[in-house]
Amino acid sequence: MAHNFENAIVKLQSEVEALRTQRRTKDLSPATALKEWTGLPNSLPVYEFFNNIDAAARLGYLSDEDKKYILRLKLAGPAFGFLQSRPDHTQDGANFADIRAAFEERFREKCMIISVM
Repeated sequence: MAHNFENAIVKLQSEVEALRTQRRTKDLSPATALKEWTGLPNSLPVYEFFNNIDAAARLGYLSDEDKKYILRLKLAGPAFGFLQSRPDHTQDGANFADIRAAFEERFREKCMIISVM
């Protein structure tokens, strides 16, 4: 009887391990909730837009390569023009982190410091 329990435990452990290593299916549905982004002053801040892409990618088990495609689909206006003006960011080998850094540099919010004398 103890032998049967040991066999059952071993079998269950192998099934659990198989489930852990099982490849997860990509799900693009979280990305559909993302709004088009122009980079204009009335749009989301750039860091928030990219955080939303990251969140959608985590929920949908998407790669950095997938995030680049989502980015291309969600850009419009000046933001899309900026991406198109950077051939190094539109090539297949482009790094998503580098693209994000370039966008954050270009579209970061400008702070005005007012001095009171």
